Amino acid sequence: MNATFTRGRFLLALLFVVAVLQFAVSRPAEATIMYNNPGPFVGPVSNPGLAGPAQVYGKEYSHDPDQSAAPPGGGIDPAQVIAWDGLGGTADGFDYSLPAPPFATSGIFEVDALANTHDALFKSLLRMVDGQVVMPDRTHLVFSIDDAAHTSLPFGLMPTSIPAAGPVATLANVLGGAGEISFERGGAFSPPNVQGLWANQLQINGMPTPRDLDGLEIWGPDPRVLPLGSSAAAWADSDKYSVDVDVSTGGPAAGPFSVWDYDPVTGSTPYVSHADVVAVVRAALGEPNFPHDLINLDALMVQDDVGSPLRFDPGDKIIFSIRQVPATFAADMSGFLSTGSEIFWMDGATTPAAPVGNFLFHGGHLWNKAYALMHMTTTRFVPGIGQVVIQLDLDALEAVSTPEPTAALLMLVGATALGTIRRRQA
Repeated sequence: MNATFTRGRFLLALLFVVAVLQFAVSRPAEATIMYNNPGPFVGPVSNPGLAGPAQVYGKEYSHDPDQSAAPPGGGIDPAQVIAWDGLGGTADGFDYSLPAPPFATSGIFEVDALANTHDALFKSLLRMVDGQVVMPDRTHLVFSIDDAAHTSLPFGLMPTSIPAAGPVATLANVLGGAGEISFERGGAFSPPNVQGLWANQLQINGMPTPRDLDGLEIWGPDPRVLPLGSSAAAWADSDKYSVDVDVSTGGPAAGPFSVWDYDPVTGSTPYVSHADVVAVVRAALGEPNFPHDLINLDALMVQDDVGSPLRFDPGDKIIFSIRQVPATFAADMSGFLSTGSEIFWMDGATTPAAPVGNFLFHGGHLWNKAYALMHMTTTRFVPGIGQVVIQLDLDALEAVSTPEPTAALLMLVGATALGTIRRRQA
């Protein structure tokens, strides 16, 4: 090889490196997509229609770990909630660390459940008359699954991960991934156990796409359009929330608590005690020795119709799920004290000595442990082992319903007005 050819190759390589460096330096920093969805929207009315994400106003989510939507490209931000427009645009919502977070003995403040005091469609999801559950339910459930999971017995309860994007195939359905939102159709409008993808990663947050959505709140006021980098906190209504480790909250004189009320001026106040949640979970699962410190509420809806919205009074209700807890000593020999995909309801009349609550009935079935062990699982091939069964963990909850298209057209004006005021129970 002659010297001239060698020098030529060197110069070409040098020019290539310089060009790459110039491109890298000149590229603009990644920026979050601006919040921009002027509508039209539909309203939360108990009907067969399943509105798409862009048709539903006032949407917020929390990420694990908590993130900011502020450009460039977001970033880790404990206690921050993100508003999303359903078209990939986002903006920062509430920051529960302002003015001051709940006392946390762990020093960690990570949000993992969102709700509003008067969650729309709650009464269509959990229909009750004289304290008794009435069937069928008359709205569609939407939910997300955690990115952390465990293999089922006899595969050793090994920790494993769930992809951010689907498809995640279960026994009878195909769900979205951990950074997406799935649905289950309401029992009044569909055969049992009909599920699928409701919102994909790019609809929730186009930049950066979510890895693990772990809290969801919808049907609040909607800013419609916001300049890039501005805040949506003035429209936020996720005024009830839970943190990652329930037993770490409270204070020297009281606590811990599983649900907190938030006011942007006065801060956070206790709403639902951890002891009451423990009582309902132990009774429903038939696990009286379930260690209390392993019970962490991580998905939430609220209906507060009685007394002060700052108190969980008799007659007030929540729907919730808890984190997955693998344990070889589970009484039913399933390998799990909780799969994390059971959905419970609880009344404010609950005390640790007298729990009032049970499993949610939705989509033609109970969301109990038996259902979760059969239907909230997926499989994966592991080299050297073969196909293993993975137990999924549900970690976000909400309800979506809307009239069929003809009736929806009559509601556009009403929906526009509803989007500018605080929600009321549908």
